[in-house]
Amino acid sequence: METILGIAADDMQELLLVRLGIFSIMRWYIVAGIISALFGFFGVACGLLMLGTMAYYNTLYGPIEFSNGEYEGLDNIALVWQNVLQGCLVLLAGIGACIAANCWFKQKNRRGVIVFVVSILLSAIASLILRP
Repeated sequence: METILGIAADDMQELLLVRLGIFSIMRWYIVAGIISALFGFFGVACGLLMLGTMAYYNTLYGPIEFSNGEYEGLDNIALVWQNVLQGCLVLLAGIGACIAANCWFKQKNRRGVIVFVVSILLSAIASLILRP
């Protein structure tokens, strides 16, 4: 003889497992898409901020040159190809994460993983090459 609580618990378990599919088939592509989109928007914002800061200060104060070790306070905004490339790489990684999020939202999981990994690897390899 079952109690009312036991029947209610069985009904709730059936509702969660079978009808809604919360535990049996988790919607991982939605979770991955949201997290990747957040990383992507953050990467795009940081890349645009890096390039915008370089453009603003080099326009306002004239071309800022690399210090070659004397005073390194302005080396991150100096108008040299390493800094421009680093800003573009951060922007590329952010755009790649946003494209991967779009692929995951459309349930194209393989393409999303490939785009995400390739964009992060390109950015990482170039950052290792650019290290002083």
